[in-house]
Amino acid sequence: MSFSRILLLLLFSLSCLSGKSSITQQKRFIDSKLREISKEIEKEKKAIETISQELKILDKELRRGKSKYHREKSKLKALQEEADKLLLESQKIREKMIDISAKLISISIVNGGKELGTINSVIFSEVFETIRKKNRQKLKLMDQSLQVKKKKIEELSQKIEKLSASIQSVEKKKNLVKKKKKEREQLIVKLKKRKDEYRKRLKEIGFGSGRHLLYRAENEPNTTFIGIEIHKPSIEQLLKQIEIRNLKNIYVLDFDARHFFETIPSNRVSTIYIHFPVPWDKQPHRRVIQPNFLQEAKRILKVGGILELRTDSENYFQYSLELFLREPKLKMELWKNIPIEIESKYEARWKKMKKNIYNFRLENLDSSPPKESWIVPDGGETQGEREKIEELLDYRVLEKEWFIHIRDILRLRDGRYLLSIVAGSYTYPQHQFILFNGNKIEYLIRKPLDIEINVKIDKVLRELL
Repeated sequence: MSFSRILLLLLFSLSCLSGKSSITQQKRFIDSKLREISKEIEKEKKAIETISQELKILDKELRRGKSKYHREKSKLKALQEEADKLLLESQKIREKMIDISAKLISISIVNGGKELGTINSVIFSEVFETIRKKNRQKLKLMDQSLQVKKKKIEELSQKIEKLSASIQSVEKKKNLVKKKKKEREQLIVKLKKRKDEYRKRLKEIGFGSGRHLLYRAENEPNTTFIGIEIHKPSIEQLLKQIEIRNLKNIYVLDFDARHFFETIPSNRVSTIYIHFPVPWDKQPHRRVIQPNFLQEAKRILKVGGILELRTDSENYFQYSLELFLREPKLKMELWKNIPIEIESKYEARWKKMKKNIYNFRLENLDSSPPKESWIVPDGGETQGEREKIEELLDYRVLEKEWFIHIRDILRLRDGRYLLSIVAGSYTYPQHQFILFNGNKIEYLIRKPLDIEINVKIDKVLRELL
């Protein structure tokens, strides 16, 4: 059983083979609609900012107007109080003058002199009239001031009413824009939900016998599956079953799943299933579950994504448990002998043998930063010119994680060289053909995959040549 029995549930924006064109069109429509709505929301945000600025100015002006209104009203009140006080004083003076005049007349009569009382009355009447005239003038001026103040207060009151009406109008406009923005955002949520439904088109399953993959594909016809396997008989068997069952939603890939992880952007995978990988008890370095693999799995899993490992090996269970518990942050469930919806032929066999089945479910809790891009140059110049290419025949470069072996060199009639090279990781080496013309190289048939190991190999090859 090969290590690549890895079940991956990936969320990519790939359409399934069944109804592929319609799904693609719908996805494009949703993307287009999302872009349009996003632009409209940006415009509405700017409109809200403009309205908010307008509201700030109006609010500031309203506060100033109200402050001035209250000041003028206070002045008017003080003036009114002063006028009332003056009227009261005038009234008191008049009453006092009448009282004094009456007393003088009374004194004159008592003394037997009528003329004195009359003269005094005239004098006091003149004094009183003078005071009353002054008070009248003062009252008249006060009344004029009162009228001016009242008019000013009326104007301020009208201005405040207009400002309040403007603010209400702007507030209403702002509320309408906010309502529209909220509706747009709700529509975006709905569209993104629909988009996610269309994005859920790719599940990649290292299939072994293919039972699990075929079951999934039949029960989820709108989902595209990619089966990764390096065991050729398993691939051939699955392809036959796909043809017999007339399934249109499965792709098959002959590739190393661990390298495939390197090609996946961060935070894109919903679930990774690793069902019954080879335990490799005597060669534990070949196990799928390794610290680097776990970090790469966490990188490609979205927040809330699941890594599921299913194994019947006690050693693999203990090894994985120790590795998982070394993680600084982890949310993990552990099941034992709990069946799933579809069994592989291996699981059915091990159940008959009364073996324990362990099931880990690890949930990813953190979002990962974007992965660094690795690009293998498609041809291009070397770092110099080697005179004797034949010296590199059977040349080997052995690194910890990868190697290069130049197996054969053929000189062509036009002077160029054709090199047959085996290079890559120790678990999944690749056979490459390179055309070399003295200072330039060109990959034939296919360019190596854009992953870190291949970039390093390409760099060393250019240095060698």
